[in-house]
Parts: sequence; structure tokens; C-alpha cells
Amino acid sequence: MIGIPSRSKLLVTSIEQNHVLVTDNEGQSRELPLFQADRFDVYSKHDLPIAKGDIIRITKNGKDAKSSRLKNGMLLKVKGFSKMG
Repeated sequence: MIGIPSRSKLLVTSIEQNHVLVTDNEGQSRELPLFQADRFDVYSKHDLPIAKGDIIRITKNGKDAKSSRLKNGMLLKVKGFSKMG
């Protein structure tokens, strides 16, 4: 996308008619390029109550915080949580 690096995580801050404004982690705002909507995904952020021992299924290929590969369909067992969650 124009001016937005791959794998960026942005927060939608405003929606007006055909304009969607997003903000990055540094507080910089910009308009989302809707003409390139086939190049990005939008998700709803919410808490997911999980506990040690739960099994979760990955539903999209990607990477975790340590850049380890996550494959669609993988089942992972929650070992526990760090102080950061």
C-alpha cells in the first residue's frame, strides 16, 4: 500500500463517508487507501478469555512476536503467560 509498510498494525480512529482515518503506534494519522482494499485486512479488536491449558487454532498464516511461523489450521496449547500477558 502507498506509504504504509507491510504488516503494519493501525487503529481506525474515524470513518466519514468514503474516508477512513487510521493512526499508527507513533500517533501519526493518515487516510486508509480504500482503492487498495484488496491489499489489507481489517479486524475488530476485543479481549479473548483464554487460560493455561486451552487449545487455540490459528486461522491465518502469519508470524508470532518472535517471528516463528504460524500456519492456518495449527492447533497450539497455551503453556502460560508472561508478566506482559
